[in-house]
Amino acid sequence: MFSWSRSSGSSAPSYPGSRKSTTQAPAPSPQPFVSSRYTRNDHLQSYLNHPTLKPSTRRVSRGACTCLFRSIFRVRFDSWISGAKRGVLSFVNKIVYLTYSLLQSLETIITPDDSTYDTIFQTRSGHALILRVHMPMQSSGSLPPPPGMSLVGIIATHPWIDTKMRVIGYDPIKSGQSWASSNLLLGNVVDSVVKHIQLN
Repeated sequence: MFSWSRSSGSSAPSYPGSRKSTTQAPAPSPQPFVSSRYTRNDHLQSYLNHPTLKPSTRRVSRGACTCLFRSIFRVRFDSWISGAKRGVLSFVNKIVYLTYSLLQSLETIITPDDSTYDTIFQTRSGHALILRVHMPMQSSGSLPPPPGMSLVGIIATHPWIDTKMRVIGYDPIKSGQSWASSNLLLGNVVDSVVKHIQLN
């Protein structure tokens, strides 16, 4: 950080009626806007169809509410659904059934969240790790946000990993500017991060 101080020498004399200098430092030139030549879908497809990553990558963000609801009440769903059609369910069971039906309807209307995926890989020492990759949506007219990556379910120490297990040491995903200017596809980026953590 720069700091400014007066010179130790005597200042120039001021004269009555003299005009003060209005010279200002030139404004810094704005950073050039860099846009990626790839769309968000290009990035996701490069990741999901990557020959190395595809077999060990799965989506973790689609229909989470409905999936959780189904898993909690799975045992009684068949009887509830058949009973609801006959009108013989208790009031509480009818509320549960109607809630599930509403979630199902919303899931077919609202575009599923396709932003988060897990890739499982094995380190050189034989430990299985999960790299969670989040590809955020891009706002129109702005730099594409970089993907976020973190290790899930462990506490580890690595030069690229912070205390919250987020990947912060890989230059192309440090900022939107570096991500856009890198011209790398998400699949290649995830593959590079996985290989680095595997070998180091």
